[in-house]
Amino acid sequence: MGSSGWNGPGRRLRASLILCGLLTLQGVWSVADAQEPGETPSEGRLLVLNKGENSLMVLDVPSYRRLATIPVGKEPHEVVATPDGRKAYVSNVRDKTVSVVDLAALRVARTLRSDRFDTPHGLAMTPDGRSLLLTSEGSRRFFLIDAARDVVMRSVTTTQARPHMVVVLEGGKKAYAANVDSGSVTLLGLPDLRILKNVPVGDGPEGIAATANGKWVLAALQRTDQVAILDAGSGAVLARLPTARRPSGWPSLRTPSPPS
Repeated sequence: MGSSGWNGPGRRLRASLILCGLLTLQGVWSVADAQEPGETPSEGRLLVLNKGENSLMVLDVPSYRRLATIPVGKEPHEVVATPDGRKAYVSNVRDKTVSVVDLAALRVARTLRSDRFDTPHGLAMTPDGRSLLLTSEGSRRFFLIDAARDVVMRSVTTTQARPHMVVVLEGGKKAYAANVDSGSVTLLGLPDLRILKNVPVGDGPEGIAATANGKWVLAALQRTDQVAILDAGSGAVLARLPTARRPSGWPSLRTPSPPS
């Protein structure tokens, strides 16, 4: 979660917020990435969004040399990559689009648009890389996008206000979304994109993440300075722990295998 140790839940959460909005990748390689003699071997890529400049930076890890700055849509908020590291998706809040970025060519390959994209925000890939889940705050909708063809397969409307961040569990059959203004999280069934239940968790849930073992889901409650811990199977709230002030997000971390 971006922290070197616990030392109390508040400290760990503060450390994780520093990395929020970044995406680390392993396995985005090309011939141009060959190392000069004496250079530290590349371990992957770091993707960083610049909201004010409407761009996506691609940096090498561990040198953090900038490989490209790619123009995307207006006010990009979130970025997620396919498990094979070939593509990234960026949600652009201001112009209501999603940019599809070719990480080998380092350019926007396609821009997804829909008249129902209104404040598109949270993004999450299924583990098999076949589908992308997108939240739309303004239209109160969830979208499931075919990541091979980059087209919207289906969408569903929610009664909850401001569906914001979303996480897909490792099995790829369930997803959880945080609804900021309803004080709830939504449990979704995949791939049919069904709303299974809405669970009250506390005031202002924003960031949401799942543990590596898939047993628990954590939601950052920014208006109560807490983190809610849920049973990933049932959605039941198991505990609420205190944090530092206004917790708002979690880092987006993926480690895909190198493409063949």
